[in-house]
Order: sequence, then C-alpha cells, then structure tokens
Amino acid sequence: MEFSNQLYDAQLRNANTVCINSVRKEAWVGCKDGSIRGYDLNRNILKFRSREHSGLVVRILCWHSQRMMISVAIDGAIIFWSSGALATDKIYLGEPIFDAVIYSKKKLVVASKAGCKFFPLDSHKLTGHFILTDRVHTVCPHRDFIRSLASQDNRVYSGGMDGTFVIYELLMHHSTELTPVHIIRKAHAAGILCIEVCKHAESEEATFIATGSYDRHVKIWSVDGQLYHAVSGFDNSITGMCYIRLTQQLWIASSAGQITIVDPRTGENVSEWTEASQKHAQEYRRAKRRYLICYMSYSKELEVLVAQTDIHHLLHWFYNPLGCSISIPSLLPMESLAVTDKEPVLLFTGDSKRHVVKWEKAGLNTVKFDSDKLVMQRKLKDAPVEWQNIDEPKEITDQHVATLRQQTPSTYLSPKFFSGRQTDEHDAVTTVNLKSPPQKMLWIENIDLLIVCDERGVIYAWGYEDVEAHPEDFAKHYAESAKSDSNILQNIRAATKPLSVKEPGGKAVRKRSIKPPKPAETVADSDTVDSSRSRSTLLPRSTVDSSNVDMDIRVHSAMTDWQTYKHYLNRASGFFCRFVLWGHDVCVSGLDYVYDAQADQHILISASWDRRIITWDLMAGQIIDVCKRDKTEAKVFEEKETPGEYELVSEGQITDIAFSAKRNEIAYCSRDAHLYVRKFSTNGRRMKLVRKWHSHNGEVLQVRWMDFREAWLTSGQDGTIRIWSAEDLGTRLAVIECTQPIQYLTIDRDYGWILVAAGSELQIYDPETTQMIRKHTGHQQLITGIFHSHHLYRDAHYITTSYDGFIKTWKACTRSSSLPS
Repeated sequence: MEFSNQLYDAQLRNANTVCINSVRKEAWVGCKDGSIRGYDLNRNILKFRSREHSGLVVRILCWHSQRMMISVAIDGAIIFWSSGALATDKIYLGEPIFDAVIYSKKKLVVASKAGCKFFPLDSHKLTGHFILTDRVHTVCPHRDFIRSLASQDNRVYSGGMDGTFVIYELLMHHSTELTPVHIIRKAHAAGILCIEVCKHAESEEATFIATGSYDRHVKIWSVDGQLYHAVSGFDNSITGMCYIRLTQQLWIASSAGQITIVDPRTGENVSEWTEASQKHAQEYRRAKRRYLICYMSYSKELEVLVAQTDIHHLLHWFYNPLGCSISIPSLLPMESLAVTDKEPVLLFTGDSKRHVVKWEKAGLNTVKFDSDKLVMQRKLKDAPVEWQNIDEPKEITDQHVATLRQQTPSTYLSPKFFSGRQTDEHDAVTTVNLKSPPQKMLWIENIDLLIVCDERGVIYAWGYEDVEAHPEDFAKHYAESAKSDSNILQNIRAATKPLSVKEPGGKAVRKRSIKPPKPAETVADSDTVDSSRSRSTLLPRSTVDSSNVDMDIRVHSAMTDWQTYKHYLNRASGFFCRFVLWGHDVCVSGLDYVYDAQADQHILISASWDRRIITWDLMAGQIIDVCKRDKTEAKVFEEKETPGEYELVSEGQITDIAFSAKRNEIAYCSRDAHLYVRKFSTNGRRMKLVRKWHSHNGEVLQVRWMDFREAWLTSGQDGTIRIWSAEDLGTRLAVIECTQPIQYLTIDRDYGWILVAAGSELQIYDPETTQMIRKHTGHQQLITGIFHSHHLYRDAHYITTSYDGFIKTWKACTRSSSLPS
C-alpha cells in the first residue's frame, strides 16, 4: 500500500465510522450527530452532506450488487441510499442498532439488544422495503448486547460486550436460518469492538478471523474458533481493522498516531518491514499537528484504504502494483549485495562501517528478517574451537586441532601475491584487520561460497563449515553404529547440527559440534532426534534396517543421502571465512565465476584498478595465474613490469569484468572508454586479445553478457547503455538513453529485460525496443545493487539495496505486466 493524500475538513468532527463507495469512489463518513459526509477521493473535496439519522451512525455498508449504500444508527433506523446519495428507503426497528453486515448477498444481519436479527433482502422492493421485516430470524447467544459483526461465505461472526465470540453456520442445506455452532466465552477480557475476516486472495483454506477488544489485544482465530495468535502491545483500545488481501497484511488502528501492521499467519508485528508504515511514520514526525487514527475502511474493488483521524483529517492509501513489497531497514548505508538462489534464501550486504551482514527470514514469517554480522577471525590459532572440551586429555585435544588444521587450506588468511613480492604495505599481521567497506560481492551457488572484496584489493572467501571433509569415513562410522529402524541420514544430521546455547543474557547462540561421537554412545537416542526434528522436517527420510542390510549397502545408502542433502546440511552449519586472497594492489572492481568441467575446477576471475586480471582456484584458495599481454600487443602506457611480464592489460583502470561460457571469452571495460574481449584460459599467456574498441564517450562503467541475445552489454558515464554483437565485435546493435547516471546494471533471468539502477530508481528496459517498460520508485538515495530472485517468495522478485540503508523487494516484471510507464 502506498500513501496517496490526506484531506482536511474543518467541519469533520465526532466521526464514528467510515466506508468506501466503490461505485463513485467516495468515502462516506458517519458522525455522532447523525450526519453522513461524502468525500471525492480523486479530487479530495467534500461531495455532499446529509442528515437523515437522529442519532449516532454506527455502520455504513456498500451493497455492491445493487450499487447502493446502507446506513444504520443508534436511533434504530436503517436507510438505503442510491449511488447519488439520495435516501430511497427508511425502516425503523424501534430499538438501538449497534452494528450491521450483509451476509451472502441475501440477508442483512443487524446487532441489537435482542441479539442478531437476520432480515432477508428484497432487491425488487416488492413489499415496499428492501428488507422483509416479517420474516426476521433472531438468535441471542450473548449475555450482553452485540457490538460487532462480520460475515464470510456461509458464516457470520459476532462479538459482544461480554467478551464472547460466536460463530454462526447453516446446519442444514434446506434451511436458511443460521445457528451458533461455536461459542467462545471470555474470548477477550472486555467487550469486542471489531471483527475482521482475513481471507487469502487465492487460497480458500488460509482464512483467519481477527478480533479487537477494549482489552487492547487482537486475537487471531481459525474459522472454527481455535485461537492461533494473540497480539498485544497496544496503548489504547482497538478501534478498527482492515485486511489487505493483495499484501496479506492486517492493518490495525488503536487511537494511536501510527497504524500497526500484523501478519495474520504468524501474528507478528511487521510494521518495521513495511514501506507504507515507514513512510507514514516519517510523515507523522514532520507533521505540525499530531493526530490519532481511529477508524478505517478498505475497498477490495478499488484497492483503496481510508482512515479517519481525530482532528478533521481523512488519510487514504492505494495499492500500487509497482510499489515495494518488503522494505528491510538497516542502520547504515549499503555498498553491495549478494543473494543465494536456493532455499533457504540468504541476503548478504556490505555496509559503510566495513561489516558484512547476513539476512535470513525469521522462521515462517515472509516479511520479517533476522540479521547477523559476519565476524573476521585473523588467525587459526586465535579462532575459538567450539567443540573443544576442557576435560579432554591434551593428546586428544591436539589430535582434534591437527585434524582441523589439515582440513583448513594453507592460504587461510594469508596473502598471496601475483609476483611473489611482499612488502610492509602488504604485511598480513599488521593490515589484515584494517578492513575497508566491501565494494563487490559475489555468491557462487555451486560451492556455497561468498566472495567479498574491499578497497585495498583483498578478496575474502566465506563459506559454510565443511566438517565432512571425508564423508566416506562418517558414512562408514554411522553405518556401523546404526541400530534397527534407525535413519543414517538423521545420524549424520545429528552430528553436524549447530547447538543452540542460552547465554546469561538470554540470547540464543548457535554453536558447532564437529567432534565425532564416542563409539560407546548411541547416536540416534531420543534426545538427539528430538533436538534435530525442527531442522530435519525439511528433508525427506530414508529408513535403513541394519539387521537385514549388508554393511556396504548401508554405507552406500548413507553416501547417497549425504550427496542428496549436503546442501541443506551445509546451510545448517556455521559460516566462516575460508580464504583471504590478496593479489591486487588497489580496489577490486570486477568479479566473475567460471567452472571448468574438464578439469573439475572452480575458478574466480578478479579485475582491479591496478589493470590486472587474476584467476584463482576457489577449492585450494590459491592463485592460478595472471593474465599477460602478448608480445604483439601494443605496450601499455607507463608499464613498470619487465618486458617478459606484460601484466597490465588496459590503458586505464579496469572497472568491470564478465565471462561468457558459450564463447569462452571474458570482456572487461576500462576508464579509457574501451571494451576489451579476450579468450579465457587458466594459462595467463593464452588469454589472447580478440578485439578492443572505443565503446562509450567517457568511462565504461559495467559490462554484462546477455544470453538471450548472445551479445555484450555495457553502460557508460555518458548515461547510455549499449548492446554489442559478440560475432562481429565492435558492431553496435542498440543504444538506450537513460535519464540519470547509471550505478548498477544486470539482466532479468526470465525475459532478458535490462535492469538499471539510475539514481534512486529501478528502471527496466526492453532490449528489443530499447524502451523503458517499467519504473520502480521508493529509495531515497542511490541504488547500489540489484538481484533477480526466484525463491525469496512464491513469485519472482527484484531485490535492491541503496545508500538510504534499506533493502527493498519488487515484484518482477513479466510480459503481461510490461506496460510502458
């Protein structure tokens, strides 16, 4: 939801209810003096004023099938209004009315002192009125008068001042009378003020009922009266609730300055992660006069929400399909972004305070995210050994430490230089902790590795703690110790699961147990199984009977399970810095990943402002080679290498690099306004220059490979995006003019759209027509990262980071929604 405008009316006072006329897009406000005021939401003006009631107006309803409005008041009058705000029918019941609702488009349910009264609706007005007063059906399950009503499909819900919550249903198909089927006494400690049905737009089963009360609590129930969640923390009584089906959020008003937004599926307050709440909080702080939000109304036909305040204001929001879905706040500006592409999805950001932060969904909540800072450990001997026991003999402890050091590569936090030179400037002990803000981040899905670069040219490789360096030994161990009807995979998982330890402060700390269990211990005991049940529910189970299956078959079964679910088991392990690769003198400006299938080698390509390109072996954590110019190439200006080295491969500083697997080529751009294309090889001398050409009128900032068109894509300081042919290098295929400077560039992985971070806007261009098909606005400062994710939610989303300190998600553009903005 996006805030639209606020309307001020000096005569608007003592309002009690608000409703939206979806036919004329008007907001009808019922006041305590019996008057009804209508406001045009398009022009923000007063449309009409009428006073047909003589008492407080308690409810205004919209009768959609007849395009009419219905108002009920404490004076016992029911008035039917035409779409032009003319009273066409008036019925007096002779007793106060406290609420009303339309049930199944056929009946009008009225709350009175006598109970719930069900009046059949007569759209043809055959008896002179729109309701049949002689066929009324009354039910009174409450001990006090009924204060609120709600309906959904074939059910009606009522809440009374006695705190009782009642659910009515049709017990027989041939009967038209509703009967109370669930009566929940003392559902609240005080009277129930409002009831809201939270029904999912697509799923019929995901339906919840929310009740708000004078006791300052909101409770969420199932359709059969089972309590799911209780939401507290409100300062005043609950005065209004609205469920937004498109965002699946419950908006709550409690006579406070801000609206509380709750996820009804989990019962958690998600206002902090919702852009509408964040912007409204900013507007509220800047407002000259403070107001309290009292009543709300939502129209699912217009997708508009209207709220009424206590000082003559009407606030209204509208649903923007191009708006931000989730807004994750951070305290610091964000420099870079990396996202995993498998479940569970993790977000990694680098901020201006030299921290790498990992973001993960908080349990089953789809909005709330938990963050965790990744802490650098300088040396292996200084790192804490989580599984070490002080009661163990020194020989066993030394054996475990030696095993861990064997599994840790020799390059763990030790610098590797391309020319073998080491100076005081590159001293590992004195400068490794002087970290700078992360400038580039790359997540490698195949090996679960996070690559982080900083301004000093240092590359950090973060990965999951691989305690199963030799899974065959573990599989054999657990196959030998497996009991009857036990699960080998569960045993492996039990030994590799993180432990949750409570510190004195009460905060749960995840620790790591990598020591193999003693042979005398039973691995699959009841405590171990129960403690790992929460994580193992995501994984299928395969049961192996050790009494009837041969040992080799059991070992093979354990290895099969390990290979199948290694990804999930690794995600459950710790995350630590595996390598520090130091081969560049200055800032690393470009990264890309290459998998050599023939040599089964995982390769990282890095480019820097020092005009060098280096290839790294990610499994060994070592340098492979440095790209070298051929002797036939022209000498680079101010080259300082010996004539046999030729490691400077561009005239200006390299700003970005990209790899094409189809052509086995790398392309890198430079500040000399040129684009270079070379053949890729792990041998630096075989990386021959294919073509070099002038590509932009100024510095070339970024380069990407387009699989959809098999072309190179570049962006420059001149504010243009250019597409270059890969077959005929140097041939320009298209030019896209951007209205703002370009900070980031990437490709939509489904349709091949060009995603551009232009200033604070996310712009989407069609490479075929070179036209902008969509634009997303919401960030306050420059966007620094874009990622196209398929697994963060059910639908594909774009994820962006910015200097304003927010991570925002946007619904991905599809062909059906790619309309010019």
